[in-house]
Amino acid sequence: MSDFPEKDLDRQPEPAEEPRPAAEAGAGGAEEHPADSAPPSALTAAEQAAAGDSTIFTKPDHSGKKPPKKKGSHLVRNVVAALIALCVLAGAVLAVYMFIPKPEEEAGSSSSSMDIQLVSLSTADIARIDLQNQTGSYSIYPTEAAEGMGSGTEGLTWHMDGVTDEYIDAYALSALADGCASVQAQRRIGEDGDLAAYGLDAPRATAVVTGQNEADSYALYVGNDAPTGDGAYIRIGDDPQIYLAGTYLRDIFLRDKVYYTNVNMVQSVARTSGNSSYFDDSGNLRSFDLITISGKDHPETMEFIPNPYAETSLIPYLMRSPVTQNVMGDVFDSVFKILSTGLTADGGFAFYPTPEQLASYGLDNPGTVVNFKVGATDLILRVGTLTEDGYYPVTVNDRQVIYKLETASLSFVELDPAGYFSSVLFMDDIVSVKSLEMKTADSDHVYSFTHGVDQNDAATLEVDCGGKAIVTADFRNFYQYVLRCPASDFTLDAAPAGVEPSLVLTVRYLDDARPALEIRFVRQSDRRYHVTVNGTPLGFAAVNTVDQLIRYDADLYAGKEIPTP
Repeated sequence: MSDFPEKDLDRQPEPAEEPRPAAEAGAGGAEEHPADSAPPSALTAAEQAAAGDSTIFTKPDHSGKKPPKKKGSHLVRNVVAALIALCVLAGAVLAVYMFIPKPEEEAGSSSSSMDIQLVSLSTADIARIDLQNQTGSYSIYPTEAAEGMGSGTEGLTWHMDGVTDEYIDAYALSALADGCASVQAQRRIGEDGDLAAYGLDAPRATAVVTGQNEADSYALYVGNDAPTGDGAYIRIGDDPQIYLAGTYLRDIFLRDKVYYTNVNMVQSVARTSGNSSYFDDSGNLRSFDLITISGKDHPETMEFIPNPYAETSLIPYLMRSPVTQNVMGDVFDSVFKILSTGLTADGGFAFYPTPEQLASYGLDNPGTVVNFKVGATDLILRVGTLTEDGYYPVTVNDRQVIYKLETASLSFVELDPAGYFSSVLFMDDIVSVKSLEMKTADSDHVYSFTHGVDQNDAATLEVDCGGKAIVTADFRNFYQYVLRCPASDFTLDAAPAGVEPSLVLTVRYLDDARPALEIRFVRQSDRRYHVTVNGTPLGFAAVNTVDQLIRYDADLYAGKEIPTP
């Protein structure tokens, strides 16, 4: 339903004196200048002869037919007149000059919604493309691809002059070739001697296309964007006609060479006969030898290894330098996945960077250097200074490319050692443990375990404390409380000096070669205990949680029931 009253819809405007439409304007009107009478191209005679056999330029319509004139209503004519007056009052002279086709163009196809085909080639017809724009210049050329290896249409692989194929996304290059093979315009603006008005006196981009046959060679010039932002002005060779092309075509010719960077910067480690021990039964990489993180922003080199006791522990990684500590899985996974799944860049900054470029990106003295070693595979990532638009410049091994990565891809580079610490104090299956000692100011209870299996091969457990049998079910509940005692607010600061620990928890393992685990809880305040693991500060634990362990230890030894967690 309309928002206007019906009487407004029925009311006709008063007649008014109207401007004559251009089609009825007499001399100089569109009827006296049909589109097929437009001046011929400025090609030389030889070029015109060659163009007759070429597929570059489409043939004009010589049918001579004119669309029938239609009578417009008074209402429509008044609306048009009002709109024109409004444009003049708003000072839209530039828009009228640029976008209102001239009378001789109205009779042609410039106002059609159909694209105008200016160049029609096969990519196989192109021998070379030399492109120059505001970012610099580069050239591409095709070769025939091996069977099944083509990077574009026509079974061709595209290459960039002076850049090794490993650094280039050949499929992206083929899109540039496709753009040169088929050039379309949205409409014809017409001839205009004032090229500067369209930015075509000093084009933003010039593409010189060399055909396999000379008749298929041409040059394309890209000028300014249209004021409405829906395209850019272009010109083909010496043809005086100016056209409006879409933004997609414009963007193709304004791209810099690093747009074509092969963003597959790190491939996942492939399984071979020599490294199969690093993979699980499903073929997924599960282990590595060593990962180190160093660099200007990391005064102390951090070394990480897989947890050698991971089969009976839920701790996947360990830090062994500058301190020994459990490592949080979800944090270090972001490092390990570079090996297991690879790394995709968001683009490139430079090919064959100069020393000056390396310095400008902070890669002469990288903030972070990550070394990976898996069997015979060695990988080095060097991470430079974060750019103003939020990207890390990164190099890989000795590859002569500076890649562009979002911060999310390298979320770990700003972490210090404490940033990797796990809140889990220990998470070992009890089947791997020989004894658990709970030492407080009032007691020292050592719970020793005897492991076995029943007739169904299920694990059994007997617990003894100084010759006193402990109810197994109660101890299992107690053990769950021990596992659930976390640390938080990680720190490298030592415990308060001169304060005796309220609790020392010591775990000894069945594997005598495995070092014992000692966790100390020193009262820091009314709310928390400082936690130290094997002499290394870790963080803080809540007073309520630690006091509960101390209380349940006393209850367990006294034969009281321990509630299920």
